[in-house]
Formats: sequence, structure tokens, C-alpha cells
Amino acid sequence: MSNINMKNQKENQITNKINKKGISTVVASVLLIMVSIVALTLVWTAIRPMIATSLSPQISCIELQSESAIKINSACYNNNTKELELLIERSQKSELSEIKFTISSDNNYRDFICSSNSEICANCQLPEKGETKKYFFLSNSQTPPSRITIKSDSCILDTKEIGLC
Repeated sequence: MSNINMKNQKENQITNKINKKGISTVVASVLLIMVSIVALTLVWTAIRPMIATSLSPQISCIELQSESAIKINSACYNNNTKELELLIERSQKSELSEIKFTISSDNNYRDFICSSNSEICANCQLPEKGETKKYFFLSNSQTPPSRITIKSDSCILDTKEIGLC
């Protein structure tokens, strides 16, 4: 009987050692997973702001269009001066650094950029927030322009058919 008890005790000790080794492996695995998750979270919180500012525009196109950042009040072509007269209004809330005018006629178009950066355009100033401003564009084309489109960062803000003054 005592041999059987000793044999059972040895088996119990071996089983306990195996169970302890199994538990320590599980604990080590769980700790390693938790450390990895914490490390990834720290890296993501550090990198995310850099990615967000470099990949997305400051203001989305939908926001610019919904607040009517730039509105064309009138657009007409003066046959005597061969100039396009354009009256635009900037909203109170709009954040713009440049706008692009696209003047279209039957078979061609021309782009003009107006920017707050004087290196891009020294002759053209953006209207201030809430300001209405008149622009004149000289036409070199034989046919008068038919449409004007204003864009900002490839986002169409407004389009208007051009009439005669």
C-alpha cells in the first residue's frame, strides 16, 4: 500500500509540475498579447494625427459646398471691353487659401488662380470673409465665354452661365 501511495504522490507531483508549466505558458502568452496591444495603441495615437492632417483636406468639399463658401452673384460679358465681369461673395465662415476660376466657352476653357499667397498670384486677392468683390477677366477668344466655375482644392463651389452686360 505504501508503494501505491508513493507512486500516487509522485504522479501528483509530476502532474502539478506539468500544470504549473502549462499555466505559466498561458500567462506569458496573455502578457505578451497585452504588451503588444498597448504598444500598438501608443504607436497609433502618435501617428494618427500626422496621417489625418497630411491625407485629408482641412475642410471637406461637402462642408465648403453646404456653407456656400463662394457664391457667384453675377457674371456677364461686356462686348465693348471684351471683359468678363464677375461679382462673387464669400461667406462669413469659409476657410479658403485659394480659388480657381474656370472660364469656359464652346470648345475651350481657361483657368485663373486667385490666392492669399502673393507668390502664386500677386494681382488677385481673395475676398475677405463676408466681403463681396468684383473681378474682371480679359477674353482673348473670338467667342464670348459661356460659363464660369469657381473651385477650391478641386471642389466645385459654384457655377453660373454668363450673360451679356
